[in-house]
Amino acid sequence: MPTLEKIRENNNNCGLNVADPANLTITNGIISIFDGNVLMPDEQQILEEILQVLKPWRKGPYSIFGRYIDAEWQSNLKWNRLFGESGIFSDDFLQNKIVADIGCSNGYYMFRMLEHNPKCVVGFEPQEQAFFSFQLFQRYIQDTRIAFELLGVEYIPHFKDVFDVVFCMGIIYHRRNPLKMLQEIRGAMQAGGTLILESLVIEGSESIALFPTERYCQMKNVYFMPTAECIKSMMLRAGFRNVEIKQINKLSTNEQRKTDLGPGQSLSDWLNSDETKTIEGYAPPFQAIITGLA
Repeated sequence: MPTLEKIRENNNNCGLNVADPANLTITNGIISIFDGNVLMPDEQQILEEILQVLKPWRKGPYSIFGRYIDAEWQSNLKWNRLFGESGIFSDDFLQNKIVADIGCSNGYYMFRMLEHNPKCVVGFEPQEQAFFSFQLFQRYIQDTRIAFELLGVEYIPHFKDVFDVVFCMGIIYHRRNPLKMLQEIRGAMQAGGTLILESLVIEGSESIALFPTERYCQMKNVYFMPTAECIKSMMLRAGFRNVEIKQINKLSTNEQRKTDLGPGQSLSDWLNSDETKTIEGYAPPFQAIITGLA
C-alpha cells in the first residue's frame, strides 16, 4: 500500500475545494458529490490516483465527480435493513439525537445518518486510511454535524453518559474482551439510549460461540464467532435492558464481493463451492441485528 504521506499529498491536491452540505446527494444508496461537474483531464488523473492510494474501499457505494466507487460491501443493503421501507427503525428515530458510530470505517453510515437529522454524529475509527477516505468527501461537504475521531472503541470510556444512540456494526467479534467493550459502551450512553449492534454470527439457538483456531473466513483478527443468542446474553450481562434480536440473515456474496477498488479477495474466495462452510471448514457467516437499551 502507498505511504500515508502519498495519501496526504494527493488528498491535499484534489481539484475543487467547495465546502457546502448541498454538495451531497444520496440516490439509491449511492453517496455522491459533484456528479454534475466535469473535471479536466489532469484533475481526473489526480482523482484516480487518490482513489487508488485509498484502496481498498471497504464501505460504499460512493460517487465523486461522476466516478463511481464500487466498494467491497454494498453497505446500502445493510442500511436498508435498518432504515429502509421495511427497516427496523422509523425515519425520525435519529432526529436530534447524539449518535456514535463505533468502527465507522470511511464514514458511509455517518453520511447516511445525515438524512435523518441527528444533532451530531461522532465516528470512532483508528485506521488512518479510513479517515482520509472519509475526508475526501467531508472536505467538500463540511457538514458540522459529523466528526471523525481517529480513535478505537477502547477510548469510548472518555465519553461518559454522552450518546443517545450507538451503532456498533461489524466490531464485536474482533474484540478480545467483548463483554468489557459492551460495558464501556453502556457507560458512554445516556439512560434509555439505544445500542444498535450488528455482527457476523453463526446459526444456532443456543448461547454459544465458535473460537477459530487461527482464522475465520481468512480474517486473522476474529477472536470468536457467536450466535445471535450469545450476543444477546452478553448485552444482558453488560447491563442492557429490553435486548432483542431484530433480524438474522445469511451473508450474501452479492453484499460482500470483489470490486475494482476493493480488496483482491472477498467472501466468495473464503467459502467452499456450495457456500455451506468457510474454507477453514467452519459454519458460514450470517448477519444479525440486536438492539438494547442502556
